[in-house]
Amino acid sequence: MSKKKFLFLLLAVAVAGLLWQKFEFVRSPKTPPTIVSPRSKAPLKIACSVSGEVLNPGIYYLSEGSLVGDLISAAGGFTKRADGEKIQMDDFLDDRESIAVPKKSFFKRIGVGEAPPKTYFLPPMEVVEEK
Repeated sequence: MSKKKFLFLLLAVAVAGLLWQKFEFVRSPKTPPTIVSPRSKAPLKIACSVSGEVLNPGIYYLSEGSLVGDLISAAGGFTKRADGEKIQMDDFLDDRESIAVPKKSFFKRIGVGEAPPKTYFLPPMEVVEEK
């Protein structure tokens, strides 16, 4: 084979390779691979504890975005002595949060309401009620 034919053939192969590479990019654009974590499909869980005046105190695993009311209902609800008015049922729970449900005061349990305010008599005989 002559030197001219060899150079022409080498140039033709190089041009064909460049054109092939150019058209290959046009036909199938390369997309970066997507990385999928196996944990992203499972709903996230948070651990919260409840103590005090609930039927089943303990640690409960709830889905993220749960409310305090969901935790109370998972624990079986309030007992008869629980003061549910002091619990904010529509607050969102955070991971590892602890909720303590208090007892009703003696006066609320017997149906009186609150304890009577303390009364002090000061020197000019003014009555001051503590609230």
